[in-house]
Amino acid sequence: MKTISHFLYVFAISVFTGWLSAGCSQGTTEANPQSTCRIQQYNAVSKSALSNTVSQTTYEYDQLGKLTKTVTTFTKQSTPATNQQTSTTTVLYSYNAEGYLTAMNSQLTTITTTAGKTITEKVSMANSYSYTNGRLSSASKRTVGAYGLNTTVSELYEYDGTGALVTKTAQTHYDYDPTITHEIPGNPTGPLQIWTYQQNVLIDYVEKSGTLVSRPITIQNGLATSITIPDNYKVSWEYDNQQRQIKLAEYVNDTLTRTTSQTWSNAKPAIASLPVFKGFPVTAPASEFGQVGVLATSTYVYWNSVSKKMETFSAQTSLSQTNTQGYVTNVTTVVKHPIAADQDETTTETYTYSGCQ
Repeated sequence: MKTISHFLYVFAISVFTGWLSAGCSQGTTEANPQSTCRIQQYNAVSKSALSNTVSQTTYEYDQLGKLTKTVTTFTKQSTPATNQQTSTTTVLYSYNAEGYLTAMNSQLTTITTTAGKTITEKVSMANSYSYTNGRLSSASKRTVGAYGLNTTVSELYEYDGTGALVTKTAQTHYDYDPTITHEIPGNPTGPLQIWTYQQNVLIDYVEKSGTLVSRPITIQNGLATSITIPDNYKVSWEYDNQQRQIKLAEYVNDTLTRTTSQTWSNAKPAIASLPVFKGFPVTAPASEFGQVGVLATSTYVYWNSVSKKMETFSAQTSLSQTNTQGYVTNVTTVVKHPIAADQDETTTETYTYSGCQ
């Protein structure tokens, strides 16, 4: 079975799912270097009629304030307790004598128990980074999959005379263990991806496969406003004046199939308290898919093929509290499902910091 028949499809889906969790994503390049706050721990408890979920992330720093380790644990227990999934992700950060990040290695172990059967899956990632004249010049990111399919992404960065990022290129290479893999890549090499910047603002994105050149993403003011892939699939985005996504729309064969609308609180996300990696490029915004934030509301509407109309699948409301520096400390989120009440869920999140004044 060929599961990587088209790289763009995988890219679009990863972007699509990443957007849905943007309010709590944990990147490391969007930070506020002036802040003395540093996130130390994140805890979340979710409860519904179908399951209970508990997750926690802890952060460790060295004496100079550099991030050295994160550990994330996750447990989901069905109700009644017939199925359970637990996972642990450990990420280790290494630096050279000058304080530049040289490696980031992670290990994800997931244990799933269903009807008395236990399955253990392990995924590891090894990233390495190189610098020229104090700026990130290349990166290698290798992921070893749970079922024998592995990927290596090679990235190159180029700058102008002022130090502003001009281009970033990336290419993905696939390899696999034929004795255990459940997935066989359709092509051992993905397209060459090229991001072009002007004064640290993204102005173009190109993919090249042999002689074929495509621009699947439309860019405006450094932000992706749409992505189109074969088989007539398209996703579009809208943003507020703080470059946060406020609407996603999905189309299949030019027919609207779902929308997600979001509003945001004024709280600063915990991610903004993480230290910046020395020498990494700083773009505006940090990602072509907008700035992260703390959600206030989110409504997901989909096309019901039975009733032949758009209907609300879920409506989320979040209430946030902040510390004196404006960082989110507590969030209570209620998600209602008008057509599936047993999926209604309440989540309580707590963020603990150090160094806040």
